Amino acid sequence: MTTTIKITFFFLLFSSISSFGQSTKFIGKWQTPDKAVLEFYACGSVVCAKQISAEKEADKKANGMQIAKDLIQDKEKVNVMNGTVIDPSNGKTYKGVFTLSDDGKSVNLKVKWGFINFNEKWVKL
Repeated sequence: MTTTIKITFFFLLFSSISSFGQSTKFIGKWQTPDKAVLEFYACGSVVCAKQISAEKEADKKANGMQIAKDLIQDKEKVNVMNGTVIDPSNGKTYKGVFTLSDDGKSVNLKVKWGFINFNEKWVKL
């Protein structure tokens, strides 16, 4: 009985470490089309993102602010993370899907507002 429990525990531990390892491909700095620099980083067992810098003066107030949280790897797609995107101008949250390109050099962000979708491509720095 205790052997079964130990095996189950180690299987679950290995599975969580393995899936988090896949999400580390996202970790690092990325540049948006309007030249803001964002950073994905590990925050506990999930991934988060914050704005590091911005070129436009109006966007600089979001420097240091978290812009995505609770990002977890999709169960079926290795290069996809799902989570919450935060609008730094008003704090509203939206569902977001981050898809890493096959070569790992870009991320496509898709944000959903009901029936409306917003897409943006970020480039790895």
